[in-house]
Amino acid sequence: MKNWDDVKNDRELLEKVGKLVDKVAEYSDNLPKKLCKQLNELTGNNWEPVEYSKYCAKYWITPWNRREIVYALFHDGKMPEKNQYRKSIVKTNEKLDLPGIKIRYALCTGAYGEEFRNKFEDLPEKEIFKWFASTFSGWRKEWQEKEDKVTAERIEYGYTTCTYSCLEKLEFPFDRFVGVTVSHDRTALVWGEGLSDDEKNSITDFFIKLGCKFID
Repeated sequence: MKNWDDVKNDRELLEKVGKLVDKVAEYSDNLPKKLCKQLNELTGNNWEPVEYSKYCAKYWITPWNRREIVYALFHDGKMPEKNQYRKSIVKTNEKLDLPGIKIRYALCTGAYGEEFRNKFEDLPEKEIFKWFASTFSGWRKEWQEKEDKVTAERIEYGYTTCTYSCLEKLEFPFDRFVGVTVSHDRTALVWGEGLSDDEKNSITDFFIKLGCKFID
């Protein structure tokens, strides 16, 4: 196996391995020996085809992304430790006795009727996005909107999502980003990776000041 310190800044090599991960991920088994040989040459490993299939399959069936799989191929299969952040949010004065997943499901589908939905307030979308834009002003911003879709059977609630990616170059394969989605079903989701404790605490304090509650 090649020394990580010698290859971590060789983006051309890492991209070649990444493209092979794409190809290998298409095989559940019976990986061609040619692909296995190419990966062994690039990574310095001496693996059998089944070992590459095992790790590259994670690309499709787990939260790991392609760059993290590449990292693992240079670390004897060990995945990087991810600093992830994920919070689901509602605004209500009611005591919440249901698990967060059931609250989200009920608000999204109307499972418990309008009386249950009316226990929750619409989240102040403009204020939320203004705060994130100010707090992460030096980061790259991406914006996505989806309108409500109403049919005879149900309402498919729309949402607004904004993500902020840190422009600082980090060691491969790590990222620093934060995203916030405000849904018309009266829930919000904040997620991120590589955030500092101060950044996480700021997000928590902001939503608490809005009168929001975290449901998971």
